[in-house]
Amino acid sequence: MNSPQTQSSRLAESKSSLNLSSSSPASTPPASTTVFRRLKPWFLSIVLHTLFLLALGLWVIDSLAGDAGHRIWATYAGNDSAMADFTVASVSSYDPTSSAPTTASAVLEQPVTTQLDTSADPSPLDALDSFDPPSAALASMDLFERSDVWGAELGGGKAMKSLSDLTRAASGADKLVAAAGIGEAGEVVTGAIRSELEQDNTLVVWLFDASASLTLKRNQMAVHAESFYKSIEAFNTKRRDRDADASTLYSSVIAFGQNWREILRPTHVGARAISAMTKVPIDTTGDENVMSAVTQAVQLYREQRKRKERILIVILTDESGDDTLRLEPTIEYCRSAGVAVHVIGPNAVMGCEQGSQLCHIPSGGREYAFWLPVKKGPETSLPERFLVPYWHDSALPMWQQSGARVAANTPWYGGPYRERLHSGFGPFALTRLALQTGGSFTMLDENGSRSVEQWSNRNEYLPDYDSVDQYVRSLHQYPVRKFVVDAATISYQHADLFVPPRMTFLGERSPVYPYPILHPYFVPSKFRDQLSRVLRIERARIEKASEVLQSFVVRLEDTSVPWHEETLPRWQASFDLTKGRVYAMQARCLEYLAATEGLVQSLSPQVNEITLLPDASLRSSESRYLVDTAIHSLDKCIEEHTGTPWASLAQWELDTPVGLRVAPAVIPPPPPAPPRPPRGPSFSTKMPSGSSSGSSFSFPRL
Repeated sequence: MNSPQTQSSRLAESKSSLNLSSSSPASTPPASTTVFRRLKPWFLSIVLHTLFLLALGLWVIDSLAGDAGHRIWATYAGNDSAMADFTVASVSSYDPTSSAPTTASAVLEQPVTTQLDTSADPSPLDALDSFDPPSAALASMDLFERSDVWGAELGGGKAMKSLSDLTRAASGADKLVAAAGIGEAGEVVTGAIRSELEQDNTLVVWLFDASASLTLKRNQMAVHAESFYKSIEAFNTKRRDRDADASTLYSSVIAFGQNWREILRPTHVGARAISAMTKVPIDTTGDENVMSAVTQAVQLYREQRKRKERILIVILTDESGDDTLRLEPTIEYCRSAGVAVHVIGPNAVMGCEQGSQLCHIPSGGREYAFWLPVKKGPETSLPERFLVPYWHDSALPMWQQSGARVAANTPWYGGPYRERLHSGFGPFALTRLALQTGGSFTMLDENGSRSVEQWSNRNEYLPDYDSVDQYVRSLHQYPVRKFVVDAATISYQHADLFVPPRMTFLGERSPVYPYPILHPYFVPSKFRDQLSRVLRIERARIEKASEVLQSFVVRLEDTSVPWHEETLPRWQASFDLTKGRVYAMQARCLEYLAATEGLVQSLSPQVNEITLLPDASLRSSESRYLVDTAIHSLDKCIEEHTGTPWASLAQWELDTPVGLRVAPAVIPPPPPAPPRPPRGPSFSTKMPSGSSSGSSFSFPRL
């Protein structure tokens, strides 16, 4: 333990030390100096980091902003009243502004797989294997709420571009273009993109139909787009390598079907867009809601993401769409947002909404060919074709299931409705959407350039591209046009009455592909009983159809109507064709009723099959006048409109005589049945649970 004396000694030493420190002020720095030394590193760090961030920010802003302080407005020269100025041209006569050479060889028309074949010519696509756009289901098509007022001001500055700079670039909006393949069609849209780039930064939205039937064309478009992106040095160019004064092209890819999905967000790297084009998920619903997809794209980029570039939408589809009732709101929306829509679409079916597409289905080691229903028309806002079927294509109704029909042994024009006959123009809704938004419509003709050259230059037969409201109002001023549309509308409303009647009794379809007509044996007495029942049903339907047709005959016989005052060739052709077919079909109905009246009682006892064959002789007293009038009108249509679809439809009516001849037959009792041949595949709208592959399948929806 320390003694009190020792502790006192230590305390005294401590005090002495303290007194010594306080007595030497010169050896201690001032408090301000100490604080400065401590804060000096912090000040230097703040200054250096501020300068670095400022330099970095100026470098990025210079490459991104462009004309951020400007306002962009779009004006359109085309109104409904200007529709008459549009013309149709072949792509060979179309000259895109400053378009650079691109590859458009025969390879574009060859089948390709869903992955681009780059083995022969290595390209930067090989380095993009890691880029894998989503392949999940398409998003919902529920419409976003639309702003009441579109803010055309896209920048915060006060500068205003001249009106000449703000008008849509000349991109083919003054004409409709026909192309024989994706290579030619691609030239049209890439020429439009170049024109937009001359004005300012541009965002091109590749809006692709996601149906399986379009897989080949999507890949062909990717091949063509690769050449385009390379030609403008936007394939794989890094941002810092670009000319600061040049406009930038951004690209995005959206797939649509029943719903929609953004496959690729806007990017300045063209190679990524090309890769995304080949990875579009397949939509199996069979629906193509194209108007909703356009609206969604505009909403997404203009309103949600506030994109400032000029926006150009390129639609690639092989159908007319399932939501065409949204056409006018979609046009208004695109115009208010300054968005041009360019369409690469199909050659519309002549006067029909429903066309058909060939499909080969493998099953059980064999391949079966069918025509599947697709929407590829019509080319007009309202039906203008009197859509009644042609008789005698088959003695029995054609085999069909779920809308599919057998393709074996069928002619190029399709079945009784000639649903494979093309109009030479694009579907009305897609064409009007393109023209009214400052874009263009390129008709992709699947039959080759020859049919395009021969028919699509016939500009005097252009459909009316006014709005439906204006179209309907104008009909009341022209009796010929109103009659044509009325007749077409009634033919749709009573389609069940105009189905071709049965011409053979009592044949049936084979259950074996391609489902030919069989001639089963009937005991003569049983045959008569069955024949009476079937004829009663057929005659009742034909009588009702005749009543509808007679109402049109009465209307046409009204001499007070100025039928000859119509001057437009399209309406003249439609009227002559419609009139001729109305009279011819009424004569056919009367002849059918006359040929089958009392037929059962007139048969020989041993007869157990009869067939009604076309014949030049007439049974009904009223038929001669009807036939003569029909021939005169149909001949007039052919002579004055040679080479048009109307002439083809008129000739088909003339090819088959109106009268009917009864051909009785005696079918002997069959010998013992031989072993039954292998059946074709069974068909169902849904794949049965637990079924093995090849035993049953469902038709794909295009």
